[in-house]
Amino acid sequence: MDGVKPPARRVHALAPPSLRALVRLFSALEFGLGALTLYQHTPDFAAVKRSVESSCQLSFTVTHLQQILHLLPGLYALEWKRNTRTARRQAQEEVGDSVQLQRQRLQQQPPVLTLKKQQLPSPHSDVVGLQERITLFYNIANSYVEKHIAVIKQEFPSMTDGELKNALKPLQVDTASLPKVPTEMSNEESTAVLLEKKTEVKREGDDKEKLEEALAKPVPRDLQTLPKWLINKVRKQELGRKDAAESNEKAQKRRMMLTLPQLSDQLQSLVMVTRKSIFLKTELVKRLAARAPIKGKVEEQVYMLESMVPEWLTVVIDDGNEYVKISKTVKYNSVKSSLRRAIAISA
Repeated sequence: MDGVKPPARRVHALAPPSLRALVRLFSALEFGLGALTLYQHTPDFAAVKRSVESSCQLSFTVTHLQQILHLLPGLYALEWKRNTRTARRQAQEEVGDSVQLQRQRLQQQPPVLTLKKQQLPSPHSDVVGLQERITLFYNIANSYVEKHIAVIKQEFPSMTDGELKNALKPLQVDTASLPKVPTEMSNEESTAVLLEKKTEVKREGDDKEKLEEALAKPVPRDLQTLPKWLINKVRKQELGRKDAAESNEKAQKRRMMLTLPQLSDQLQSLVMVTRKSIFLKTELVKRLAARAPIKGKVEEQVYMLESMVPEWLTVVIDDGNEYVKISKTVKYNSVKSSLRRAIAISA
């Protein structure tokens, strides 16, 4: 109900770090799935992963999902499906393809694991709401810790809380099994693995070429008295630092690009809630700062959105101030499709 505060929740004081992280990931997963289903019928794991990681700033893997399902089975309906969105996007980009070619393209898409919330089985079938589901998971996680404490105390009854906490640190939740990929889809997995290998081989070749170029550069006169192995070692280290800096910069840019749909969702929600379509840029940045996909990058991402979907978002200057103008006439689903195409081309 509106206006009712969510119940106070606390993770067990002796819970290991891995379980504390899992509880945070579950809360972000529940919120993220709710938001994603507004724009996608059944989001796939990649979309869920991006949503969870941007929300709680923690890495979210399939193993975490399996651990969550081990603690509370039946939370989600999991199903392998062909990536029809990618096939449809390619069909839009290559207008004029025959129906047969479009079907072939769909067959070539690798399967994706989709997640959908569902009613919990007994004895938790009456737990329906978002806050209730999160509270239940907290309780189950705490019970999990209590059971392990009881087992340890049975063997070592004089253990202090500090000793118990250390004993529980390595504790890892077991994993539930995932549905198997249907046989008619499984052949694509080898294709995906092969593509990854090709990419890795190309990357290794590029790295080798860079190293050869760095080692072949003329040695400055004042360093020619140094042994060759030392000069090569220094050059390798310099190249490594340069590559690391470039990789970090590329990763940051890629992350900014891939989280643009989440920021656009937040902007669209803001338009719907406030019933406004023009915002002072400085105020908008402050307003989105707390829940932005990437902290401190809202302004840069707004400019990126302007360059990718100018029909929906523009930055205008009036009286020396910058304003962000969002179109109410363009359908938001079309905006999301255009944005995904632009990201696919640029990423």
